[in-house]
Amino acid sequence: MVTVAESLNGPIKIVFPQDLMENGILDAKNFAVLYLDDIVIPGIFIAFMLRFDHRLNRKTNTYFIATFLAYFLGLLTAAFVMHVYKSDHSALLYSVPACLITPILLALVCGDLKTLFSYEDRKMEPEY
Repeated sequence: MVTVAESLNGPIKIVFPQDLMENGILDAKNFAVLYLDDIVIPGIFIAFMLRFDHRLNRKTNTYFIATFLAYFLGLLTAAFVMHVYKSDHSALLYSVPACLITPILLALVCGDLKTLFSYEDRKMEPEY
């Protein structure tokens, strides 16, 4: 998967230097890649959690904030592992479990587990 994605030169990936501290920004030679699916797929789920928060009619966006932070920590974990092992792989390996486990645990603690699993995303009526 990494070999195929690296051979494409379209706007489907974000490339950033791994050796920024050693060589500087202009002389970087070793690059890490963040693919578009590493951003879009968790982003759709995070947006879904925001809609779930709105459907619960609570004053806070607890599920959205917790899932967004879990996604960020998953990306940091992926970057750390890429840096330590000097190997490219999909950040989805870390961000998807983080994004799925966090709202499930939060729903378990808040007592919303049945509501979360039975939630259907329908068109919301505007509030006037």
